[in-house]
Formats: sequence, C-alpha cells, structure tokens
Amino acid sequence: MEVLYLVLALKKLGRDYFLEQNDLAMFLGIEIKQDGSWRRSTSMNYFSVIVALQYVGSRKRYNKLRKFIEEDVCQNFTKRSAYVNRDAELVMLFLDLQCCPHVEAKTKNTLFKHFSKNASDELAIRNSAKYWFTDWENFNLSEELDKKRTREVY
Repeated sequence: MEVLYLVLALKKLGRDYFLEQNDLAMFLGIEIKQDGSWRRSTSMNYFSVIVALQYVGSRKRYNKLRKFIEEDVCQNFTKRSAYVNRDAELVMLFLDLQCCPHVEAKTKNTLFKHFSKNASDELAIRNSAKYWFTDWENFNLSEELDKKRTREVY
C-alpha cells in the first residue's frame, strides 16, 4: 500500500517526476522478461489497478503498461467468473472501470459480459454515475489522506 501512495504522490509532483514505464511496472509487481513479455505471478488487486490507471492516465508513454493492466483485469474476471456477482472487489472494480476514461471500450464491454447480456443494463450503469468509487478527473491525494486520518479504526 505504501508504494501505491508513493506512486500517487509522485504523480502530484508533476511531469518532471514521472516514472519510466518499466520502473512503474516493477513497483506494481510486474516482471518484464528478457524477451520483452510482461507477466505477474498473481492478478492485480483493486487498489493496484486503480492507482496504476490513475497514474498512467491516457499518456502514450504508458501504453504497454495500460494494455497489460487491462488484459490482467480481463483474465482475473474470467478466472473468477463463477462468483463475479458475489465478489465485492470485482463488482467495485467493474463499476470503477466502466467510468474510467483511460480504459478502452473493448475492455469495458468484455467486463460487462460477466454481469449482463442486456444492452440497456450497460447503458444504465454507464449513465447512472459520473464515478463510483474513484473520481478519475478530480482525484486529490492530500485530501484523500486527510479523510483517511479522520476515520477511526474500529
């Protein structure tokens, strides 16, 4: 978690502090093999996906990483499809990615097929909220950390 906070803090510092794509991949636990292929021993969790997409945005310099993340998410949904409707992490990730401006429509459609085949459901979900759990346009790390500090732990 601390690495993810650090990644978001670096983004806030501006373009002079942007990480190289391979360094960011390493921080996210993604291994880049000698042949140039990318792999991860386990699927990325909700927080890793959201932070990574928040960081890379739509910047072309991170296209390979963004593509890998989207493929990893799709594979994760396929592996866990038997209980996708009862898995809070997958539901939250699904809703957030439906609103994410950095994710390709193809990925959004692939994920949607795990929940419904009805086109009107898809339209209703996409139009029902500007964002669900992640504000993709106005994210403020300092504000989020302040909110977290004010919450009492059980």
